[in-house]
Amino acid sequence: MLARLGLALVFVIAAACAGGSPATAPATAGAASSAPVGGDVIDSAAITAAVDALQARDSWQFDVRYITAGPDGGFERTLTGTERPPEDAVDALHEQPGGMQFRYVRIGDDIWFDAGTGTLTQVQAGDAGDVIEHYEPYYLEGLADSAQSQNYEFELVGPETLSNIATSHYRLSQSDRDNIVENLDGITADQWGGDVWIATDGGYLVGLNWGPQTTE
Repeated sequence: MLARLGLALVFVIAAACAGGSPATAPATAGAASSAPVGGDVIDSAAITAAVDALQARDSWQFDVRYITAGPDGGFERTLTGTERPPEDAVDALHEQPGGMQFRYVRIGDDIWFDAGTGTLTQVQAGDAGDVIEHYEPYYLEGLADSAQSQNYEFELVGPETLSNIATSHYRLSQSDRDNIVENLDGITADQWGGDVWIATDGGYLVGLNWGPQTTE
């Protein structure tokens, strides 16, 4: 879905456990505490494994920036929140252009949402297909889908610290980047982001950057 919509994504785990503070930047250079994960080259299966490793943890906070296409150009939005996989739970706040905020809370099949009115409405998942479609593609599983959809190859950039977590930073290969943009009008390979940060201790996903990088 994300590739079809042409979204630019920067997904950052702030803390892969309960607590912590939301991240505010996609990356901060620094020294890692251990050797890079997975060698010099990884594929999409390694990203799937990193997502699985993250989902095996108790909870995490996330910070997302994404761009959606509109008739007159792109619109950048931000999203912050917390996920707790054991309870199938998420609490997220979507910041829209102009400062309007949308909140989405889900615990199992119980969903509460505030579509900018200041009041939460409760619905059941089985009756909330449009609500789920509006919010959930921007959380972990939806965001990771595009980077895992093909057998892409990612090359090691080096060790970096992201959200105070030592990671190995990998970047989409030039050949895969060229192939992705080949049929996209107005986007060149150097305008397409394809980065992943994987924790050197634990092998879980810490950051993901995917898609066009500007609203233009």
